[in-house]
Amino acid sequence: MNPNFRQRAKEALQRAKAEMASGCEERLTYAALELRMAIECVTYERAKSFEKELPPQEYDVWQPGKLMKVLLELEPLADASGTVSFGKERELGVPAEEMKTLGYEKVFNLKDIKGSYDALGSFLHQPTLRQFNSGGHDWRKLRSRCDELMVKLDAVLASPVFNINFGTFTTFNCMNEDCGKTVRKRLPCGQTEVPVVCFECGAEHVVQVESTGAHMVRPLVQDVSCANAECGHVLKLFRHEIREGAYWKCPECGTQCRIGLAVFADMSAPQSEG
Repeated sequence: MNPNFRQRAKEALQRAKAEMASGCEERLTYAALELRMAIECVTYERAKSFEKELPPQEYDVWQPGKLMKVLLELEPLADASGTVSFGKERELGVPAEEMKTLGYEKVFNLKDIKGSYDALGSFLHQPTLRQFNSGGHDWRKLRSRCDELMVKLDAVLASPVFNINFGTFTTFNCMNEDCGKTVRKRLPCGQTEVPVVCFECGAEHVVQVESTGAHMVRPLVQDVSCANAECGHVLKLFRHEIREGAYWKCPECGTQCRIGLAVFADMSAPQSEG
């Protein structure tokens, strides 16, 4: 299923406008709910452009603020608005003299989310006892918040271009022999060592980025010796494979090896009497 979150956001915004136009104070609660739905949808839409970079567990995150923070960890400019232009260079590396603009994208950023999403949430519940004693919900304040938010969402959804997501990426096959799945990773500007985890199996890698732009991938493994002292064969294990209860068969001597906890006598510790 590939939901069109942008269309869903537009529909939620229209329903919110209808509730606002009713003139009934109690209907403002429904307007606030629809606007929160619209905020969720525009954030989910933004996240779709980072789909191949998001760890699978982040697909369960529904709160816009938390999801946007994850996107910002991947790309510090994930919530930045901007203009897309293009032009032909006369010389490689020299900006084109003539640029054509495709359009401006307005992004509903983290600041917008923090300033509106949670604030609307308090109006979706019964007033507290303190609020009841002072007259209940402040409907005038809610209407003002909703009006301001609708203007912002209108600007976001009217953007002629959206989900701008430029970056430098590397793609390689997971170096875990039991996996081999394709791994894609964004290479942040100025970072010489980029940690990468395979979403399929959990194997850790490091991408070494050279000043020339070339890069090399290496697995993060640890040497583990065969349990048979007479064998001496060394196996390279990924860090996620080194856990209690894990076992393997030595390819050299056939010994069944298992990782476990061990307790050793500390002869230097004071001995208790009795």
